Amino acid sequence: MFCYLLYQSFSVASLIYKDNTNQTIISCSAGSLGEVFIPQNVTEIYSEDSYNYAFKNCKDSITSLKFEEDSKITSISSYSFRVTSLESANLSECKKLTLLNSSVFSYCKYLKSVILPPNISSIGSSCFSECKNLISIYLPDSVVTLDVAVFKESGLTTINVSSDSKLKTIGIECFYKSNFTSFCISNLLDFTIPESVESFESEAFGFCQSLTAITIPSKITRIFWQSFFNCIKLESITFKGNLTYIGSGSFYFCKSLTYIIIPESVEVIESTAFSSCESLTNVVIPPKVTKISDSTFSSCKNLTNVTIAGNLTYLGSFAFSNCKISSITITGNLTSIGGNAFYQCQSLINITIIGNLTSIQPWSFCRCTSLTNIIIPESVEYIGSNAFQECESLSKFTTPLKLKQISSSTFYKCKNLKSLTITANLAYIGQGAFQECNSLRDILITGSLKSIGIWAFTLCRKLLNFTIPECVINIEERAFSSCGLINVTIPSKVTNITSDLFSYCRYLKSVTILGNITSIGSGAFSQCYSLREINIPESIESIGSYAFSSCKSLTTIEIPEMVTSVGSYTFNNCESLTNITIPSKITTISANAFSNCKKLPTIIIPESV
Repeated sequence: MFCYLLYQSFSVASLIYKDNTNQTIISCSAGSLGEVFIPQNVTEIYSEDSYNYAFKNCKDSITSLKFEEDSKITSISSYSFRVTSLESANLSECKKLTLLNSSVFSYCKYLKSVILPPNISSIGSSCFSECKNLISIYLPDSVVTLDVAVFKESGLTTINVSSDSKLKTIGIECFYKSNFTSFCISNLLDFTIPESVESFESEAFGFCQSLTAITIPSKITRIFWQSFFNCIKLESITFKGNLTYIGSGSFYFCKSLTYIIIPESVEVIESTAFSSCESLTNVVIPPKVTKISDSTFSSCKNLTNVTIAGNLTYLGSFAFSNCKISSITITGNLTSIGGNAFYQCQSLINITIIGNLTSIQPWSFCRCTSLTNIIIPESVEYIGSNAFQECESLSKFTTPLKLKQISSSTFYKCKNLKSLTITANLAYIGQGAFQECNSLRDILITGSLKSIGIWAFTLCRKLLNFTIPECVINIEERAFSSCGLINVTIPSKVTNITSDLFSYCRYLKSVTILGNITSIGSGAFSQCYSLREINIPESIESIGSYAFSSCKSLTTIEIPEMVTSVGSYTFNNCESLTNITIPSKITTISANAFSNCKKLPTIIIPESV
């Protein structure tokens, strides 16, 4: 190896060559200071890898890079000047250099000034990434490609280009987390990507938190994943051409974006494309768009107007969740509304769905607290759990004709729901379906209801009168707990009164059992303070613990002959109980079965006990 010291009259780095042709630089001497001056005859600066790179030995002492006039350089290897203390790099004499390889100047945190080669066509991946002091750069007309992450997390704010720029491709994360604001064309500030650009890749402008406006040139047809993700100062977007595709998260968390006209040429808008655009107020979905993907407009907290121009076939989960929409009409061939599609749209008042909708997925309209009117097609066969939970302004609902079940918690905490009509094909009311519907008074069942789920009507305190249809076979635990019921008739096909079924129904006065009930579950009528009479059929075989606990108005009870045991606390606190008949076959009376029955004078206990 040969070492040459150039221009010794001032501080110049000592270069080490590969051989005596002096054409390939492979290193510099340790302790070299100041300027790196590359002689005319050098054709290559060679680096082995990211650890063994050309100027590693003097990375903390060199400050500038220059090339001799009419330089013959054709290649600068990746990493050659990475992590050096360069402040300026002038490559204007590198007329034969058409490619700057990857990471050539990456992590040069003091680099402020760069003059690129005049005939450069491509700048490699991460070439200037993490150059925190590089604020602006002039891009020669010859540049066609900016590769992946070229200016990622740099200090770059402006790229200067001429109107004749040939730039076509901007790579993934090209400006990611930089301070980029604009392309300056012909020295006039213009928020326009050059017209020559044909594509920019995923995250190209992601985290450009100083960018305020952007114009997408006419040759761009696709915007890819998170292209403008988290551009928090971006206020407006203008599309000039025939855009067809907006990728996932393209404008996610552009929270200053107030205005956008989506071109009519757009066919696909992917998930989270405009999610968390908190200042966006108005959107028109173009006619060619048939699918609104998951979370497309979720958390657009000021989005008040949505116009759907075409025929939707798909509306994804969380599509408009946490928006400020007040009214929406959906037409076309939509068959399903995705889960959480309108979750917590607290300004939504009216929904009209026209078409062949068959399913409303779970949580679709949950917490739409202003929703007063919804028109659902008769074609709907499925409404998912929690679909209308906490729709506090909804006052009435009629189930669609084809609906076969109301899922769990569908109308949970709809506190102003007053009227419910259940149509012919509905067979099952699910767990907690109408739980805490505090205003529910009128229920009309015209169909063939078979089963009522656990907690189905729990805490419906204004439900005073409800006739359980004869077609009902099964009523699950706590289905009517804490209701306002006054009178109850158990239909003949029901064989078991389940645990806590009517517990805390404090206004319940009478219970009529029509069928051959075989058991009364634990706590079934506990805390029914007003219960005065109940006919317990002879078919009863068991009565659970606490079954009639604290039935303070109950005066007489006759335990049927088939019963063999009385559970603990079964008649506890029945303060008005004066007469009870215990059958001869009973074998067990558990602890506190009749405790605090203050008016019960005597109990005749059979010898079988």
